[in-house]
Amino acid sequence: MRKNKTVQLFAILILCTILIGCYQKQELNKDSIVTATVTPTSPPVPSLVEEIGISVTELSIYSLALNHKDIESVTALVSSKEITPEVIVDKVVESMEDASFQIKIYSVETKQDTIIVNFFKNSPPVSGVTKETETAILDAVAQSLLDNLADYHKVIYRVEGEAYTSDNLTFTENYVYIEK
Repeated sequence: MRKNKTVQLFAILILCTILIGCYQKQELNKDSIVTATVTPTSPPVPSLVEEIGISVTELSIYSLALNHKDIESVTALVSSKEITPEVIVDKVVESMEDASFQIKIYSVETKQDTIIVNFFKNSPPVSGVTKETETAILDAVAQSLLDNLADYHKVIYRVEGEAYTSDNLTFTENYVYIEK
């Protein structure tokens, strides 16, 4: 299912690139033109998406700021009709890749009003980052989840199904990292 979504988004990007490329300015003879007005003729991306028939939702998430110590709000496009914890975590992880962090998610589970995010132990935020960067990554994931999902009020972090233990932080297995 995820591959299908990725293929759809990739197809949209290629289509947009092709259409924009078709409308590039052509070189004209200077003697034949006195004045010129350029009017954009390519349709905006949202209308292209509607023409293809894919439903796209803007999702407000958090990502790492350039200093890797703070988080900043960014917008992610989601082609999924249902916004789930997994979709949100995937989008946050994708946004972190732009900051050169390869975060690997072991699993995302829900229990009642709680979301449990499991990380692999050999990737950020569990290893290879400073305490400030680790905290910023955890904050970005937690805030993105709670801001977008009204039915969930708590976020718990674990490492491969066990208590969260990293190079910098240690939490008990059911430690609530953030609660609203």
